[in-house]
Amino acid sequence: MNSTTLINVGEDDGHDSIKTCSGFDPKTKKYTCSVIKSHAFSGLHQIMSTNKEASAAYSTGNEEFTIAGDNALGKILETRSITYPTSSLNRVLVNHALVSAGLGAKKVFLVTGLPVDQYYKSGQPHLQLINAKKANLSMPVTSVNKSLIPAEIQANEVVSEGLSAFFDAMFNGDGSVNEEIKELTDRRPIAVIDLGGKTLDIATINEGGNGVYADRSGTDSIGVIAMKQKAIEMIKSQFNLNNDPPLKYVDEAFLNKKYELFGKSEDVSSVIDGCYRSYVDEIKNAFQKRVGDGSDLGAVIFVGGGTALLQLVLGEVVFKEIYAGRIIIPSEPEFANARGMWKAASYIFNDASIHSESKLISA
Repeated sequence: MNSTTLINVGEDDGHDSIKTCSGFDPKTKKYTCSVIKSHAFSGLHQIMSTNKEASAAYSTGNEEFTIAGDNALGKILETRSITYPTSSLNRVLVNHALVSAGLGAKKVFLVTGLPVDQYYKSGQPHLQLINAKKANLSMPVTSVNKSLIPAEIQANEVVSEGLSAFFDAMFNGDGSVNEEIKELTDRRPIAVIDLGGKTLDIATINEGGNGVYADRSGTDSIGVIAMKQKAIEMIKSQFNLNNDPPLKYVDEAFLNKKYELFGKSEDVSSVIDGCYRSYVDEIKNAFQKRVGDGSDLGAVIFVGGGTALLQLVLGEVVFKEIYAGRIIIPSEPEFANARGMWKAASYIFNDASIHSESKLISA
């Protein structure tokens, strides 16, 4: 997509949160990234907030949505459905993420993603779904709050989420090739494990980085949301509660292993530790099912919000339980897909000399 008037944007529109990347500063070596929760209500709701963006509402087609923002007690819409990537809810959340990233009223070229098992069908790009997602994001969204103006998505493309994390590793922020990763992939396949909100994506990249081994790639319904839902049920049972513990407060418990009930802090470390242990075991089993022991790989790259959480709480040693070989965890792994999508928008779709579109989607 060639146009000097468009801002290139990568958006990892996940089930738990949406991460946006819209630039790179060569002086500071920093990417322009932001994140919002994938939380919204159906219909128009009056939410008291000092942050106008957090209380935004949108209409699209004949539907209306209110962004949940920091609201802890409201009943948010479920994003873990198979139809989410082509839904009006996804369209609204994607547009709100652009507004929150400071791109309101801007003309953008947007690259988003699909999980490996949705992007590919029988080893080939699932063009029907890919085109449906592109068409969905081309439909107009209007802000109910007239002071918020959605971005103008002039064009959009869709990539595999596993491959987008590989693009992030392969290309530097200025578009140059990361020679260490190139040398590695020239010798051996590498696997990318994306620990997301709903899914665990595994993409085994072939030698040369031109595609994936379809029989050693795929998606499992193992995600951070399910892990936290398990904790919600366990806390509710342990303390004999009528109400489900709000997700926002359970998020805090996954960091400090404390949960406040009736104004008193309770130790829930046994619950949280058990959930972490189960999650790591599920990741390991999924990896072995898809890839085997990985002895023929050059490395495994871990990315996604689940990677960031495990790294923060349990440390990098926990990843050795999953793969015994060389492990690569990029800085801010939760933004790896969004950065890779921005690099795809900036250096792949825009510059055939760096990478061809046919290579981009080959399996």
